[in-house]
Amino acid sequence: MSRNSEGAYVPVKNYIPQVLESTATMHDREYFQDHVESRSQSSQTLVLPTIYNSSTIAGQQLRVKTENREGVRIIYTIHEYNPLIDSSNMQLVDYLKIAKDIEDSYHEYDGFVILHGTDTLAYTASTLSFLCENLGKPIVLTGAQVPAAEMRSDAFDNILGSIVIAGNYKIPEVAVFFNRKLFRGNRVQKVDADEFDAFTSTNSSPLVEMGINIRVNSDAIWRTHEINKFQIAKNWSRKVGLLRIFPTITAQTVRHFLQPGMDGVVLQTYGAGNGPSNRKDIMAEIKAATDRGCLIVNCTQCHRGNVTTDYEAGLEFEKIGVVPGHDMTPEAALAKLSYVCGMADKLSIEEQRQKMKENLRGELTTHKKEDANTHPFDTEFIEAVASVINTSSEDEMLRVKRAIFPALLCSAARENSVTQLRILKNQGADYNCEDYDKRTPLHIAAAEGNLKAMKELIEHGALVHAKDRNGMTPLYDAIKGCHFKCIEILRQTNAKLQINPQKCGSILCRLAYESDYNKLQAWLQAGIDLMTPDYDGRTALHIACAEGNSEIVAFITGQGCKARVFDRFGRSPWDEANALDDSDKKQEILDFLSWAEQNENRKIEN
Repeated sequence: MSRNSEGAYVPVKNYIPQVLESTATMHDREYFQDHVESRSQSSQTLVLPTIYNSSTIAGQQLRVKTENREGVRIIYTIHEYNPLIDSSNMQLVDYLKIAKDIEDSYHEYDGFVILHGTDTLAYTASTLSFLCENLGKPIVLTGAQVPAAEMRSDAFDNILGSIVIAGNYKIPEVAVFFNRKLFRGNRVQKVDADEFDAFTSTNSSPLVEMGINIRVNSDAIWRTHEINKFQIAKNWSRKVGLLRIFPTITAQTVRHFLQPGMDGVVLQTYGAGNGPSNRKDIMAEIKAATDRGCLIVNCTQCHRGNVTTDYEAGLEFEKIGVVPGHDMTPEAALAKLSYVCGMADKLSIEEQRQKMKENLRGELTTHKKEDANTHPFDTEFIEAVASVINTSSEDEMLRVKRAIFPALLCSAARENSVTQLRILKNQGADYNCEDYDKRTPLHIAAAEGNLKAMKELIEHGALVHAKDRNGMTPLYDAIKGCHFKCIEILRQTNAKLQINPQKCGSILCRLAYESDYNKLQAWLQAGIDLMTPDYDGRTALHIACAEGNSEIVAFITGQGCKARVFDRFGRSPWDEANALDDSDKKQEILDFLSWAEQNENRKIEN
């Protein structure tokens, strides 16, 4: 934003892209020109200077560097909406547009940053957290208390921190980054209109804190527990609202607010979820609404704390069908209501009430008694290892765990032992931990074709988009091993191969040369076009024709490909086939090519 002629802040088109491009800490112009510009498909692609991360993850310091020790480079593209709006003017259509744009470009990027005004940022973060189902990548919202046009703006610090987190850390959540802290998006509220520390999350700890070191609270990160692909929630109810209880509220006001047509209401009550239980007229109106199917959720007006039934004034609400909102913020409860009420076509009202009580996106704290046998510091084996190296403190014990858990988890994944995986998880192990080569247990399970281990890992938050040191995901390991059932499971989660197309084409050409039918089939099952060209524009079909391999030609042409594609030397598969000495093979392959061409012509005609 910048000031207009009347001195008021208004959004200015193309202002932020220009400012970021001209700011050295936000764009390394020299590196961009030498390494990025020639392959960039957008005029608004920028690159950060080299980042040498010194990160502390649950007590262990990690320095994130690339193999060539040049640090980490984050390349980002700016997409600016038209028109730009003040966040006070946000509507459902704007939430849906942001979510759809992320869905459309989900596989092109490792993370997303949304620049947003602070006034309704908490509402947007909560809404996106429920709109985005089975999220496997970070979506970070940020803004500024003082616009970038002003001298003492916090904009650049917030933008830079958001990009660093979104491009460099595996935090598959909708989050808010502000004043050097990353919060879960459906846990934050704006609590200060004047200070830089405008947002807080009183009922949950920050996911990341940026100081001299970047401290990541990995145990607090929420991960999806379903074997399913990323998608945007299809149905969303707008017939929801917030009703704040106050001492002089009348039954008539309550009646008008809860009139038929409302799908759901967040009822903001006093303290630990208490309300005017002796006001029979008000309680009758609330009961009438719940009886006719209105989903009412009880949230406290306090910034910190939890809704309970410790007091009769709160218990009475639950007796008449009001759902306890635990420690949800009103913003999160409102978004969750819209999400759950949107399921009315497939869930009964009782099922919707139960869904509101469940922790769907980390939006509420479930109070379960901890099993003494699963406390992360009760492992006799860990204690024995710690004692050998004279380790005694809790922090040092945690360092030992972080050192040995990756090896133990990867070993359990290799052995396909769900029991061992669960034991380690109960002892505090993270299913997304990495070994020296940044390979996760899911990489190992996929490479070995261990379906049981894969399902256990994915259902308990393992990231299908995790990359090893070579930039490969678990899907690549499953393809290499021709583990078709593993490929199928990963594809259900919408896992994609993040591999250079020309490199992919070279691999396919080699497989065609080696007549490796199984691996070609594995690549096809993974969603790869078998006609992807290599650096010379040659395809697997070119190679199969040149080698006279009619079986591979039949397989590739059977996928509905174009037979007349030309490499950079001007040769097509037809030319390769016509050059064969064996007349029988030549004719057989030409027949396959002709059949493929006829099919393609029929498609064009249709």
